[in-house]
Amino acid sequence: MKSFFHNPNDRNKTNVHVVKGLITAEFRKMWGIQDEYTKKSRENHIQHCIDAIVVACIGPGEYSKMAQYYHELESFENGKGRKPSFPKPWTNFTQDIKTLEQDFIVVHSTQDNLPKHAKKYVRTPKGKFIA
Repeated sequence: MKSFFHNPNDRNKTNVHVVKGLITAEFRKMWGIQDEYTKKSRENHIQHCIDAIVVACIGPGEYSKMAQYYHELESFENGKGRKPSFPKPWTNFTQDIKTLEQDFIVVHSTQDNLPKHAKKYVRTPKGKFIA
């Protein structure tokens, strides 16, 4: 990915940024997509789409905003200042994602493997045979 999506001005620099799963989960919670103490819903595969949207909205500058948010949150919990808020990518971000959860239809299409002809060679003391 990094070699394909390189910076057009400098081939040694990349436009690909890695986002770990824990960071994605933290952004989901900060943006109000997932409650703090609930697990990610895995009843259908919409969580992959939601995670892709969250990852797409996390830029390199978001990490410093996240650090600042946690610093302000810690100060608030110690009785200093007011409760911080973390900016969303756009105004109706949380509502749009929750609407997507309701409106999105996930279709599972699996290939029928029964018609495939599979051979397995078995080695026995009498020789090699097809099973």
